[in-house]
Amino acid sequence: MDYQELSKTFYKSSSTDRFAELDEQARYRRAMPSSFDLGLETPNGALFIAMPREFSFSMSRFFALREKSHRLCGPFLLLLRRH
Repeated sequence: MDYQELSKTFYKSSSTDRFAELDEQARYRRAMPSSFDLGLETPNGALFIAMPREFSFSMSRFFALREKSHRLCGPFLLLLRRH
């Protein structure tokens, strides 16, 4: 998936109405499940973070593996700390 910054999308656009295209792209990204509203308003609109689905999936998998390894190694770490 080609997920570029909005500024790059704006300047690469060959459309005659770049601003309308940029607004449409921002609305689309903001509505995605992997977008997170920061709750901050600016003169240009609300701030949000949009992550590609692949990245958010990788992060959730990483945290699941980290939790699993912590459960498996936790008792051994406690023994090492006591001695």
